[in-house]
Amino acid sequence: MRYVHHTFDLCIELVRISLKRKTQGSLINLVWDILYPCSSLVIIAFFFRGSLGKDIAQYPLYVFIGLLHTIFIFTATRDAMKAMLENADILKSVKLSPITFIVASVLSAYLPILISWIFLFLFIVVQGDSTYYMFLFPLIFGIEFLLVTGISLFLATIAVYVRELTRIWGMITSAGWIILPVFYALDQQNDLVSKINYFNPLIQLISLSRSLFLYHNISIGNVLLLFVISLVICISSLSVISILKKNFIELL
Repeated sequence: MRYVHHTFDLCIELVRISLKRKTQGSLINLVWDILYPCSSLVIIAFFFRGSLGKDIAQYPLYVFIGLLHTIFIFTATRDAMKAMLENADILKSVKLSPITFIVASVLSAYLPILISWIFLFLFIVVQGDSTYYMFLFPLIFGIEFLLVTGISLFLATIAVYVRELTRIWGMITSAGWIILPVFYALDQQNDLVSKINYFNPLIQLISLSRSLFLYHNISIGNVLLLFVISLVICISSLSVISILKKNFIELL
């Protein structure tokens, strides 16, 4: 029990240090991190509303929900891949689990996006368009954290062995802005791609959130599918770490 408490305290301290490093101790920089999705929303909605968004109801909110998920997923995985490499000296000198550093990295990317979600929630409530479905969103948010942590654990582990993976992942995430339905509807894709995307957990996340906030419904089957996929990814990643961590210290 004492070990769990110590690990939790360490994780919180690492999150604090990471946020301080990102914002350089400035509240203004933190505010900009929060406003980034909003500024992206204004620009993208302005340019795409008349083409991709002409048949999508509440298109600005539709894009905003996609942006929040995509920014968090890409930012968290990118930062997590650097977590062990940037803390190599600590890992070499003190016997600590590398998982702690990865989870702390994901959490530090989580907090600014969480504030943006709260703003969205309040905006919809003020608009008078809220329903009880919205209160199910913490469940989706929790599953997203499980999924992103699992992906981050795997990528961070492989990045210790393949340093170029960070650049490769950067190219993949750049393509992800086109592949993921952030700016367009899934029904604008062909049937084969749509069927494949049904099992894409990132797309399921975005679709479920839009269903809750915009369309006021939810598919329990899709929630369970997303949870199972996320759990399998997380457990598999933990297995990969347990197998490969023996050589971490030598490679860092």
